Amino acid sequence: MTFRLLLAILFFITFIVLFFVGTQHFSSDYKSEGYDVHFRRYSLVALGLFVFFLLLACIRVVSPGEVGIPVVLGDAKPPIQSGVNFTNPFASVKKFSIRTEEYTMSRTKGEGKDDKKDVDDSVEVLGKDGATGHVDATLLHRLNKSDASRVYKELGVDYVNKIIRPTSRACIRGSFAGTDMVDAATTKRAEVADVIMNCIRNGLEPRGLVLESLQLRDVTLSETVQNAINSKVEAQQRAAQQAFELDKTKQQAQIRVVEAQGLAESQKVIQSTLTPAYLQYEYIKALQATINSPNHSTLVLPFDSKLTPQYVLPQP
Repeated sequence: MTFRLLLAILFFITFIVLFFVGTQHFSSDYKSEGYDVHFRRYSLVALGLFVFFLLLACIRVVSPGEVGIPVVLGDAKPPIQSGVNFTNPFASVKKFSIRTEEYTMSRTKGEGKDDKKDVDDSVEVLGKDGATGHVDATLLHRLNKSDASRVYKELGVDYVNKIIRPTSRACIRGSFAGTDMVDAATTKRAEVADVIMNCIRNGLEPRGLVLESLQLRDVTLSETVQNAINSKVEAQQRAAQQAFELDKTKQQAQIRVVEAQGLAESQKVIQSTLTPAYLQYEYIKALQATINSPNHSTLVLPFDSKLTPQYVLPQP
């Protein structure tokens, strides 16, 4: 019962008393003083105040982003929307937020929504491969305003701890239990998030709650599993490096083979073209260049009368 309704009841009682007293037969002395008239006037004032506070008791203002549940004698009535509403004056209005709310489960102390702000509120999970880990997640949810009365009847005002928290944690554990922990934390993370979101949505929507999105903020593997993954990654990197070095060596060997083949072919060509006449021609050109040089000096070279160099060419 609101304070305004109490005032209305008080002024109604005052009106009844004053009206009753004002209608009684007074002695001539009281009538001459006009007390009967004063009592009737006061009763009308009390009646006016009763009507005024009764109207105020019927008015309920619901803020934007909220929905009100009128409760009359223990019975929850259909919800009233934001704005000015006229309700039963004997109704008490329970207000619920229909805005998007977030619920976070985090390993970081003080960040989760658990009542104890200094504890680890992440979800401990066990994978199909037996590996363990901790999951940090955030849910974005809201109350379906058309189901607000049913939510109040079935869950009360603390529906977050009664249905959202246990449902989300159970779905997260169940979804990770069907997948290898390493895959769930890496390559299959998006698939696991979709499975979790569908599970939570199926658990909340029949209860009048809407799940808008789920964010898997972090998946922290146990120290043993993380060390095993690091060792595996290092081994893969070493194998990749060795394969690269092997390919590089093979390519260098192929290059040397090609170079050797080219050199052999060029030597064959040179040997086939090094005739005495060609060598004599090149010899004469070299002598001319030496003579024409400003720094030339006297040269004594062994050659015969035909200017043939005095050395024997190897036979091809």
